[in-house]
Amino acid sequence: MSARTPRSPESAAETAASTQADTVEQSRQGLALYAEGTTALLRGAEAFHQVQLQMLQRLALNHPQAAEKLRSANSAVELASVQSELMVSGLQELTRYMQDLMVAGMRVQGELMSNSPAPAAARAATPPNALGPMLQAWQTMFMAPLNGATPARPH
Repeated sequence: MSARTPRSPESAAETAASTQADTVEQSRQGLALYAEGTTALLRGAEAFHQVQLQMLQRLALNHPQAAEKLRSANSAVELASVQSELMVSGLQELTRYMQDLMVAGMRVQGELMSNSPAPAAARAATPPNALGPMLQAWQTMFMAPLNGATPARPH
């Protein structure tokens, strides 16, 4: 049989104080991560708002010009030309808007991931600009037809 040594009231109090300190530290760390994540989300909301504001400003510049061209059009061909210009510019603006939103979203995600308690090795495995070439290829794919380039056709 093993003999138990009775715990002194002082060691029990020390253990309780240590446990309480650990709990407070974990709570403090959790709240700090929460605050950092909220900050990242609020910055993201601001970035999304800026993207939307810029898109609206570009559209606000384009439409009065189109209205003036429509007022001065003398034929049905001119009307159709102005309307098609407006439609193409709208599609270009939509594409740019979606790209800008995607970039803003990826920045927010990157900021959130940099604040996460994930292991540093997992974060180090992904190069910081790994998405750059993918975004550029995506942009080229959608912007080329709008810029007058013809898509490659299979033989």
